[in-house]
Amino acid sequence: MAVEHKLIPSAKALSESLRDIGYSLETAIADIVDNSISAGADQVAIHYVTDGPEPYLAITDNGHGMSGKAIIDALRHGSAVGPEPPHPGNLGKFGLGLKTASFSQCRRLTVVSSKDGVKSAAEWDLNLVNRRDDWVIRVLEEEDICRISQIQTIPSPGTLVLWRNLDRMHGGPTRGKHSAAINQQLIDTQRHLGLVFHRFLKGAARWHTALSITMNGHPIDAYDPFFTDHTFTQRLPDQTVYVGAHPVELKTYILPHYSNLGPDGHALYASHADLASNQGVYVYRNDRLIAWGGWFRLIPKGESTKLARVSIDYTSALDKYWTIDVKKSHVKPPSAVRTALDKILVPITECTVRLIQGRGQRVVTSEQESLWERFSGRNGPLYSIRTDHPLVTQLNGTLSDSAKAGLTLLLKAIVDELPVDMIFVDGTDLRKKPHTETISPEDRTHRLRLVLQTLPEHKQNCKEAFRDVATTTQLFSPSVIEKFISDEMT
Repeated sequence: MAVEHKLIPSAKALSESLRDIGYSLETAIADIVDNSISAGADQVAIHYVTDGPEPYLAITDNGHGMSGKAIIDALRHGSAVGPEPPHPGNLGKFGLGLKTASFSQCRRLTVVSSKDGVKSAAEWDLNLVNRRDDWVIRVLEEEDICRISQIQTIPSPGTLVLWRNLDRMHGGPTRGKHSAAINQQLIDTQRHLGLVFHRFLKGAARWHTALSITMNGHPIDAYDPFFTDHTFTQRLPDQTVYVGAHPVELKTYILPHYSNLGPDGHALYASHADLASNQGVYVYRNDRLIAWGGWFRLIPKGESTKLARVSIDYTSALDKYWTIDVKKSHVKPPSAVRTALDKILVPITECTVRLIQGRGQRVVTSEQESLWERFSGRNGPLYSIRTDHPLVTQLNGTLSDSAKAGLTLLLKAIVDELPVDMIFVDGTDLRKKPHTETISPEDRTHRLRLVLQTLPEHKQNCKEAFRDVATTTQLFSPSVIEKFISDEMT
């Protein structure tokens, strides 16, 4: 008969292995912020200090705090993550995040918390664990807590998570100098937190009040990957799929073409990589973004879908149906969700193709057409300038026969030499900001007057006719056109 034998893993070997799950600095900090949100905090402050004899990273929040017993339980590997059934405001899942995230960046993790006017603290020190080869933590006494220099930053109630012995972050504690690498880490972390927690930062999370996150005193701004407030963002009909008795919401967004973003929008998109790499599905668990980019291998990333984004929302009540890793960065959806997503990919692709091929401009409702036309050729799409466009016909009417021939030759040369491949490459990389000519208001008004003169005389007082022609040229923004109409055609 078999005999049971308790097999306790080596603390030294396993604790070192847990450091290599795959966290980056930004994903590790995000896991700590998850705990702050679950604790009801609406203010989280991150301080990264690289100067001095012992660099450290401290994360404080004004959540409900923990007792000494609760801290010890929180430091246990596989600690409880909340009530059953899980509350949708709780972002925990495995009971590992605090430890694995912290150990991925440091060797000494200290947690100090204030609750009911009492401060309690305990810490893991991996050097101690290795020496003893045992799962042993230190429970700090009052005098130990007072010696922690960051203790004054803890709100009451509130919690401090302190990382020291930062051997993974910048080459060890003896190299705690500001450097380009460290600064880039901080920039990447701010962008990551602004994206992952954008609903919380905007006050749009359903089970939590508006959240404030600062890094070294600077507020982190929300980054909305769907540009939901932008005039040119399009929405397709929402979908709801039920997994068991619980709904999963799918919302589809078609982003503005980059020509309609404006300077601020273009810079914002460029700062978060290019459109093509960020296309795809954005999965939210309890309003926290946990995975994004790609189409779950239903279709490859491509130019035809680069402006498309689909948000998928589910709550922790559906955790058993989703496969999610410890870092909360990779997920596998249930089959019902994949099926629903597969069905909406055709209209998504059609919509984005129309937008890209239409160069992002609004639909013109009059008889006027765009200056450029596109049609299918044997070896791919062809582009041509419309010779019947008002700008062309008006100019032709003022030229001699020889000059008309020269104009025809020039337009043909422009079409034949159009650098389609170069435009394609530049259009897929938003870090290459398209050049925009800067002209004075006087020159802009002069050009608009020339456009007005291309209209037949009986239409030169028709605002709609002028608006359509001016729009098709793509030389003027809608606001500039409307101002000209208001100033010159009233």
